Amino acid sequence: MGVWQWSQTAADNDDADGAINMRENQAPSTYNNAVRALMAMVKKWFDDISGNLATAGTDTAITIATNTTGVTLTDGVFVRARITTTNGAAATLNVDAGGAKALQGKSGTALPAGALVAGMIAHFTYDSSADAW
Repeated sequence: MGVWQWSQTAADNDDADGAINMRENQAPSTYNNAVRALMAMVKKWFDDISGNLATAGTDTAITIATNTTGVTLTDGVFVRARITTTNGAAATLNVDAGGAKALQGKSGTALPAGALVAGMIAHFTYDSSADAW
């Protein structure tokens, strides 16, 4: 589970992540473990959006493995990664083996070959209406 799956309603997060026990009336001895687990999750998420990830795969089938693992394709979820291979035409992105999705530019058209250059840090945001990054 990742930060993107937590609720904006505080009461809904008491059992949102099995690794983070923040339930009512929890034993005081479990609280410090819960806080450390929360800190670890936030750090993983930070690393996923900071540009510390690196792409893998090919020039047309780009992959990213996140630290939080299991990114759910919900509108607006994003990652940043260092590009390792300049992209080819009709490239796709597959994050955490969740399924390859087309890479599109701002206009909703396929990202042209060479738009992602090896060495650059790219920001990818999922758009559920286009089912694309």
